[in-house]
Amino acid sequence: MLNFVKSLAETILSFYFILKLSNFKIEIKKIKKRYQEIIVLGNGPSLKKDLQENRVSFENCDTLCVNNFAASELYVLIKPSIYVFMDSVYWENAILEDMRQQVEATFKQITDKTDWPLTIFFPYQAKGAKRLKLLNNSMIQIIYVNAVPVTGFQAVRVFFYKRNLGMPPAQNVMVAALYIALNLGYKKLFLLGADHSWHKNLELDAKNTVCFIDHHFYDKEEATLIPVYKGTADNSTFTMRELFSAMALMFKGYEMIEQYACSLQSKIYNLSSITYIDAFERREGKS
Repeated sequence: MLNFVKSLAETILSFYFILKLSNFKIEIKKIKKRYQEIIVLGNGPSLKKDLQENRVSFENCDTLCVNNFAASELYVLIKPSIYVFMDSVYWENAILEDMRQQVEATFKQITDKTDWPLTIFFPYQAKGAKRLKLLNNSMIQIIYVNAVPVTGFQAVRVFFYKRNLGMPPAQNVMVAALYIALNLGYKKLFLLGADHSWHKNLELDAKNTVCFIDHHFYDKEEATLIPVYKGTADNSTFTMRELFSAMALMFKGYEMIEQYACSLQSKIYNLSSITYIDAFERREGKS
């Protein structure tokens, strides 16, 4: 009974936020796919090793990347056809200066390096943001998606997901990336670089601030210990309880994505050699 009441409340809230925040005219199936399979690349440190060991072939697959992937040399070698941004740091004006510099550097790299057709997805809330004008390249198409978190009864969730009116809570960009790939019609999705091992690098500094070492596969310098910031505009940080609660929500999002994939008769395989995502079937390679 308690679970029913909770699901009912979440469903009602999802209705409310869709009516308030979603754009009912959004359609994300208009881009041209080359293949029916897609490789979804995270930026976890395992990606470098997995690619060096030829864990996956990029032949006969489209490729999707996220966040600061363009900072790596792999960007021009792999030539991903889809790029996904979900974090508001990429379009909000009031952000910390070091974040602004990193975001603008990423956008410049995308603009300067991209000489192939690329579709970039942003949440609808990013539409009209001045910073997106930095993506000034005729090869780039920008599409907006409804990133409204939809929870509650599974049948209701699937109804809204299929119509692009909302998605599972995207506590991590990879949740949104998988959702977008599913709604583009891909039947097999292969996940790489999805370590999600941040909890292993958590520490408390002398002031009791929760910090972590944020490793990426493209890091050229040794990653340093930094605070785990809540937002983008100030220095407020997570408590340990808040951080693990957020992680729990993230992993719940993956479970919802797996349920959605099953409803579409699609399949997600996690090829990452190091990973803490248990929602998807593990494989060592595509075949």
